[in-house]
Amino acid sequence: MGRHKLSVICLLFLACSLLVQAKPVRAELPEGISAAIRVRDYNRAVQLLRPLAEQGNRDAEFLLAGLYRSGRGVETDLKQAAKWMLKAAKHGDPRAQHSIGVMYRNGSGVPADPAAARNWLATAETNGVLSPPDSGGKAVGEDQGAGQSSTPERQQQALLRFSDRGDLAKVRQLLNEGVDPNCRDAQQHTPLILAAREGHVEVVKTLLARGADIRSRDIYGDDALLLATSHQQLTTVGVLTRKQAPVNTRDIHGNTPLIIAAGKGDQGLVDQLIEAKADLNLANDEGWTAARLAKSRGHRNLSAYLVAQGAAPPENKKIERGPRLSLADVLPPPSPNNRAKKNADPFAGWSTLMTACWLGQESTVSNLLQKGAQVNGRDPLGHSALSLAARQGQKKIIRSLLDAGADPDTGLTEGKSPLSWAAEQDMPEIVRRLVRAGAKIDQPEKDGSTPLIGAARDGNLAIVKVLLAAGADANRTNLAGRTALAYAAQSGHLPVVKQLLSARAIVDVVSPQGATPLWLAAREGHREVVTILLQRKAKHSVRDKAGVTPLAVAARQGHTATVSALLQAKANPDVATNEGNTPLALAAINGHTAVMELLIPVVDDINHKNQNGNTALILAAAAGRETAVRLLLDSKAKTHLRNKKDLQAEALASNDQIRDLIKNRGTSGGRIFGL
Repeated sequence: MGRHKLSVICLLFLACSLLVQAKPVRAELPEGISAAIRVRDYNRAVQLLRPLAEQGNRDAEFLLAGLYRSGRGVETDLKQAAKWMLKAAKHGDPRAQHSIGVMYRNGSGVPADPAAARNWLATAETNGVLSPPDSGGKAVGEDQGAGQSSTPERQQQALLRFSDRGDLAKVRQLLNEGVDPNCRDAQQHTPLILAAREGHVEVVKTLLARGADIRSRDIYGDDALLLATSHQQLTTVGVLTRKQAPVNTRDIHGNTPLIIAAGKGDQGLVDQLIEAKADLNLANDEGWTAARLAKSRGHRNLSAYLVAQGAAPPENKKIERGPRLSLADVLPPPSPNNRAKKNADPFAGWSTLMTACWLGQESTVSNLLQKGAQVNGRDPLGHSALSLAARQGQKKIIRSLLDAGADPDTGLTEGKSPLSWAAEQDMPEIVRRLVRAGAKIDQPEKDGSTPLIGAARDGNLAIVKVLLAAGADANRTNLAGRTALAYAAQSGHLPVVKQLLSARAIVDVVSPQGATPLWLAAREGHREVVTILLQRKAKHSVRDKAGVTPLAVAARQGHTATVSALLQAKANPDVATNEGNTPLALAAINGHTAVMELLIPVVDDINHKNQNGNTALILAAAAGRETAVRLLLDSKAKTHLRNKKDLQAEALASNDQIRDLIKNRGTSGGRIFGL
């Protein structure tokens, strides 16, 4: 019997060894993923990442986990975040190994498991992410005078970690001990890059004063200014530009800080960068200028502002010159087998009519149509002359093609119809013409989005009006379960929201993840949209799959005016998430003191504990939010309370300033041993 057990154990050991040795998929991620994340097109990022993650690409698994954890492109779902983080960790990603260790330690998305936490954190340390299992996830050197007894490598890791956290005292101490301010982690982040990304202004100033290289880049091609802009750290951007950071620096896709800021619709950042003499007319690798990107994202006022400041208007430019075209070439497109040399010929597979439509050569198109060119011929992907003209915004050519009998409902493998392209290109008169020609008004794209959903997402009121007048379904959902109203609300397009409501759009359509238009508007901080939705009786009690209410998500994001509007509408400030966090706790952990000032007077219990036993004070202290800690202490938050690991706020404080503050301002009230 003993021998049998031994055999089984040996077999299990062998199987585990084979699993450990299996190589994870490491196919390179498409360039579009980082670009989508950088310009906050998280829906697109999720679409690109998911199939790669399902194939076992550990980088995709790690990024997808992060999007689920932060609620970007998908609704917040900590269980899904833990699922993908664990997969990436098992595939050998050190970042994921550290993150899943922390998640096991905190019981975030997975049941709390100290043993698993220690194992994963130890594995991460072995692979270069230093956070030893016995430190509770704190950086190396945190309890060792910031690094006096550490090796140089560990001191550098500590400097990187404290710069990321914003612990100014520890950063100064390590620099005084001679740690290189330009040390790097595995992703080539310097302390300055990490501090700039997180908006730790004083740490940024200190590092620059100690010789940090303002031009250093990480392995993704980003420098401190690019990341500070991408994370909308306004004050930090100001510090960096005043210290002569290259204001026209570019990422690997050619985006400048101004292009990134414009894509986010951030007026403050745009002003800051213009003041620093940013070039208004630089374009990225795909030809997008700041003004053009702002317009395409629905930030039309910002686009107009950039033009007023000297940017070129974001017009659709026609290509004036193309390959020589034979007027006798009126044959249908060649078969797919003839597309093998597409890299040599960008027009391979297209008839001359298609090519002329794409290039905007109006006279050539007219001549070809007169000679009997096949107007409805298609290439192997389903493109027709009409769809190509619509995609390029060629209005006159579209009219000529329709007059010649072009099919208005060309179907493509990607699902975009000429009507979708015309709507996207902001051509209301062409949309009307296509509808009159019989185009299907609610023809969905591959993701289920109709032209109305696309126009609402872009904030194009003129197109929305035309489509609604033509009978578009205001309540149709795409594959994500979202309506046009949901996208308009999420993007803050108030006129479009009003138009859709006038068309009897249902105000409380709930997505599969539990999000309503009100929830999405609250998350993005669009107070005026939130207000009008509340006036239309939108339910402020709705919760997403993570149990997050509109009030909670607004508090988490720091949207003070939105929180105020929801409280005025009698939203309950004491509804906790599935993890037990109240809106106050979410505001505290993120340091949103203005939101906290609104919530503290109306909550039932300032000392409410979440499922791990953490109060708002404990969470704020652990996150290094000194101002939030002060506010909670001033509001009589109790310092003696312990979480389920028997730890108090003082013990969990992320830096000495907060630890001393709690110790000096504590309200133990004579309790024995703090019990």
